[in-house]
Amino acid sequence: MDEEPLVPPERVDAGTLRITVADRRPLADLPAVHEEAASGRLVGKTVLTP
Repeated sequence: MDEEPLVPPERVDAGTLRITVADRRPLADLPAVHEEAASGRLVGKTVLTP
């Protein structure tokens, strides 16, 4: 199965890929993050930190 990558590698190599981080939360908040995602309340990307 040769699937096309979600992000063209040349964008990564060229430095043109931008990811907007909406929130940074501690790993302990993971259950709440899952609940928010399942309910549609989570907007954008969330980074979990140790």
